[in-house]
Amino acid sequence: MSPVSASYASDARDRAPAGPGVAFLWIALLINVAWFSAFAVSTASGILSSTPRAAALSGDVPVSAGGAQWALIEVIGAGLLALALAYAAFRYYTRDRSLDPAAEAAARDIYDNARRAREDD
Repeated sequence: MSPVSASYASDARDRAPAGPGVAFLWIALLINVAWFSAFAVSTASGILSSTPRAAALSGDVPVSAGGAQWALIEVIGAGLLALALAYAAFRYYTRDRSLDPAAEAAARDIYDNARRAREDD
């Protein structure tokens, strides 16, 4: 086996297997995107229908145009969330993988200690 194919094989072992859990996460993501898109469109249409021009056409007196709040929530908030997710993904994929076995062992010890404590009770 050449060094290149050996390093590729070790990279393949480091990846998580694709299984039903991964499929569930993709399906949940798609459902969430579809739900959020419909929610955002209905919210935006409600906000836009409460603008002074729409209120003037219907004869109602507007309480607030709500444009600044809509911009903060829908545009700036979504942008901040996207930046936070991108930063988290960057930190995850650039982590020091040599520390993964130690972290797994520490987590296993914590769970074993908790299980032993429950059994002692």
